[in-house]
Amino acid sequence: MIDSLGLDLKVINPMLREKYGEVEEINREFIRERFALAIPEFCRDILKEIDRYTPEDLEWMVKEYELLRRQATYDLCPGVTALLEGIKAEGFPQWVISNNKEADIDVILKRVGIREYFDNVWGYDSNPAISKKPAPDIYLGAFKAAMAQYEGIQEFFVFEDSQMGIESAVGARSLWNGVPVRVFGVGTGGDSMEMLNEADEVFETLKNFNF
Repeated sequence: MIDSLGLDLKVINPMLREKYGEVEEINREFIRERFALAIPEFCRDILKEIDRYTPEDLEWMVKEYELLRRQATYDLCPGVTALLEGIKAEGFPQWVISNNKEADIDVILKRVGIREYFDNVWGYDSNPAISKKPAPDIYLGAFKAAMAQYEGIQEFFVFEDSQMGIESAVGARSLWNGVPVRVFGVGTGGDSMEMLNEADEVFETLKNFNF
């Protein structure tokens, strides 16, 4: 929904230089391949790449990076607001399922003006026992919670813009014994449309989606 990759590409290298001085530049491809990870894993991989990984350095980077994300101004991806408006008009509940912390998701959604569309937010800290994407656990947990909360659910629609997210959703569907799940890939994240081909359908942007 938001261009978080654009933020990562702008802030990661300046943040590292401010902390460590001149260090090896983290290239765009390395960031692109990992930005969908939960923040602790993303920061771990960055620090290992520049040979600065220690538990203390990881704690610093996670804290600093989370602060930058909460303070950042994001651009919405094309078609997001129109789709959210359309789903809301139909009366369907909308949830966010993310590899970020619940509180951070909430702040970011409010900053870009779309928090009001969502009935619930699930982050990687919603249940510490649940594994993060690409594991299927977070989607399985959300499906079960939604079924318990709402009557008459006939189908779940999942939108993902990363190969990791699609792997999580498709994996959950294969283990799920409830209502059908349709998984849609959207090419506005860091992965190419070809990398999203495990989804049922892939769209260049959400402007191309009709339900």
